[in-house]
Amino acid sequence: MEKLFKPIVEKIAIIGAKLGGLATAVALQKQGFDVHVWKAQYQMQTVR
Repeated sequence: MEKLFKPIVEKIAIIGAKLGGLATAVALQKQGFDVHVWKAQYQMQTVR
């Protein structure tokens, strides 16, 4: 996949680890972004 542009930001946080959030994270990582996905629970935590 060809990169469309050079990333301006260093990190992106996506809140929501369902299908839409994970698909967005994959697409952004392929474009060169440093993406972190978080899921909502009683206490916020990263998805591993």
